[in-house]
Amino acid sequence: MKETKHTIKKEIYIINKDQEKNNPNKIKEDIKIKTEKTNQNNYIGVINIPKIRLKKYLYDIDSPLNDVNKNIEILKTSSLPNIEGGNLILAAHSGNTAVGYFRHLDKLNLKDKIEINYKSQNYIYEISKKYYANPNSSHKM
Repeated sequence: MKETKHTIKKEIYIINKDQEKNNPNKIKEDIKIKTEKTNQNNYIGVINIPKIRLKKYLYDIDSPLNDVNKNIEILKTSSLPNIEGGNLILAAHSGNTAVGYFRHLDKLNLKDKIEINYKSQNYIYEISKKYYANPNSSHKM
């Protein structure tokens, strides 16, 4: 597969959903990512984070399978990867349960890659900023 290097103004936010439930004193971690675009049923895409060995299907926003208690959820306020200038917002649990897909996000560093395959296109996201927000703050994405 040939990779093209077009910079697209787009961000993806990944939110650890259970950290504030399991430990209200623990800080919620958000990862802000920039992306480059490159050149797939009942799912609409696949997220792959090689560094933490995560590969999981993504389902349509209106699908009953697009649920944080079942899978990685695409939030309804999101834009999908093919929308230039949009924001893809994903949520998943981070605990040690069967649906704790984001339990190892803390192992990601700047420049690590996240791949999303959507509509036969690969979108490669690179972590460009990591920041922590108090779950009780008025932090807005």
